[in-house]
Amino acid sequence: MIGHSDTWSLRKIKDFLKENMGINIQDEINKKRLEIVKIYRAREVKQSYITSVFTTLYAILHSLLVLAKIQIFNKLDLVVSNGPGTALPICYIHFILSRVLLFNVKAKVLFIESFCRVQDLSLTGKLLRPILKIMG
Repeated sequence: MIGHSDTWSLRKIKDFLKENMGINIQDEINKKRLEIVKIYRAREVKQSYITSVFTTLYAILHSLLVLAKIQIFNKLDLVVSNGPGTALPICYIHFILSRVLLFNVKAKVLFIESFCRVQDLSLTGKLLRPILKIMG
């Protein structure tokens, strides 16, 4: 899952798979072995905090719909995220579906903190820490 406005990550995924693993991403998508889902971000870079309240609510709703759809078809094995705009809504919805609503969610969540964070957690890391501890 990547942010809907994130073209850089998509390019990096394609390049990595092709150069390091010899995998053509379009072939994998066509064979239904790989799916890249674009989701709305909670907050765009340099977006004001006031308007980010509304975009975060929208991102959470969108994440709920995306994860529910994926989970219905039992396709989700792993959620890997490092960006606050996408990690926060996805991880919280995953937590609600698996621990609060008790859906049979088998996927694991891996949140990768920002590389520049060596002394303390980012705000996203601090907000995700309690639920990630519960999820194991």
